[in-house]
Amino acid sequence: MIKMWNMIVSYLPDWKVCTQAFIVFFVPYVISKFFNWVHAAEEE
Repeated sequence: MIKMWNMIVSYLPDWKVCTQAFIVFFVPYVISKFFNWVHAAEEE
């Protein structure tokens, strides 16, 4: 069981890679949502 788990974990990227991917994809999404909200608030 432990050997199988170690084999699965070895295929997963490092936590730094996951953090960078989170920043690359999530931060622009949040920024675009924020500007959409500001634009909608200005139109009202």
